Amino acid sequence: MSQNDIIIRTHYKSPHRLHIDSDIPTPSSEPINKFARQLITLLDTSDLSSMLSYCVIQEFIANCRKISQNCYSTALFTINFATSPIHAENILITLHYKKDFISLLLETTPIKANHLRSILDYIEQEQLTAEDRNHCMKLSKKIHREKTIHPTVNLNGSACFLQSPSDAIFCRHLSLQYALDSLRNGKGKVNLIKHYSSVESIQQHIPLVRDAEFRALLRHPPAGSRVIASKDFGFALDIFFCRMMANNVSHMSAILYIDNHTLSVRLRIKQSVYGQLNYVVSFYDPNDTNVAVRGTHRTARRFLSLDKFISSAPDAQTWADRYVRNCAIAILPLLPEGVPVAILAGITTRMPFAPIHPSAMLLIMATGQTQ
Repeated sequence: MSQNDIIIRTHYKSPHRLHIDSDIPTPSSEPINKFARQLITLLDTSDLSSMLSYCVIQEFIANCRKISQNCYSTALFTINFATSPIHAENILITLHYKKDFISLLLETTPIKANHLRSILDYIEQEQLTAEDRNHCMKLSKKIHREKTIHPTVNLNGSACFLQSPSDAIFCRHLSLQYALDSLRNGKGKVNLIKHYSSVESIQQHIPLVRDAEFRALLRHPPAGSRVIASKDFGFALDIFFCRMMANNVSHMSAILYIDNHTLSVRLRIKQSVYGQLNYVVSFYDPNDTNVAVRGTHRTARRFLSLDKFISSAPDAQTWADRYVRNCAIAILPLLPEGVPVAILAGITTRMPFAPIHPSAMLLIMATGQTQ
């Protein structure tokens, strides 16, 4: 096989197990066929500036993310690099069109495959540089309180379970309920006004079983759980967003367990009508029971440390100084029903290490981890 040869083989997977030949035009195969033709143009393009001016594969490049050394992904496509099982001297490039469960295989030389990798790396870096230029503002300016017709209230510990009036509903119960509510809604939204704005609404909404469920989470942390430094919170979110995007998952949530408090967060990937991806983080602190802090960025790497989400109230900042800044948090991820936990397999190996701090040791022991 010469350096200029490209072998195209197609293998389309559908719920009906149909095999579609690439020469037969079909509505579902056209997007990936067009994408493949544009990738071939990339493989044959030696001049990077000419490639950029050609504006190839706009749907892919607009939100190109490097998921791993051999994988790039957006909301529509995934591209993977691997050694060809048929010709070991070649590289097999697998294109996956998520909307119609279609895959297409391109076999080419290592030189051309590495050329494509370098182009995708360059475009991703250019995108991040542009984000720095166009969205260079402090996270605090991007964060806002979600709209509420009621003043912010602190009902942490004020309500009791209807099934057990002697047991109060604390931060761990409120946070777990918020995380579960966000999973059960198709868009990840939580009605804080209806369910979290009064003692009565909280009692009606949160059952006693949440206490046992929370204790079970600590005893048996779900896949992807990790103790990290609070300053690495944004880095961890970026890793979760990458896994979500690679597996076409639009939203998930997580429990944030701190030395003396429990919070929660919901993550959502939204796509505009123009194909632009937005990464949304809603941070819930039970001490501000009926509101959540919401941050939106066009790249997940713009979210910063956990303390940036804490209320600016003096009491909250005093607490953050003591228990959040320079301390550790345990992240316990939760996925929507039907999403396999396997998508989080191995994710902890990409997470930063826990800090050498007493709070980290306590959280590692509390969650039964061995990191």
